[in-house]
Amino acid sequence: MFPFPPSAAWHTRTPGGCELDLACFVQLINEMGGMQQVTDLKKWNKLADMLRIPKTAQDRLAKLQEAYCQYLLSYDSLSPEEHKKLEKE
Repeated sequence: MFPFPPSAAWHTRTPGGCELDLACFVQLINEMGGMQQVTDLKKWNKLADMLRIPKTAQDRLAKLQEAYCQYLLSYDSLSPEEHKKLEKE
């Protein structure tokens, strides 16, 4: 389930200039068990590939992690009750 409506409003550019679909990003992170699991199991490369970030993009993993912290970390840090409240709004 997307916490955000999948639309052009939820696309951003990483510092490397690649387009990043935030709704897809958060869905994939959640399907992979969350940021901690992705980090612990060293799945950032797989995630970047799934998001179609070119392997030639400079510092693609670091920039993907930065994008997560900038755009998604605060949402993922909310309690389930806070998630439900936001989804109703």
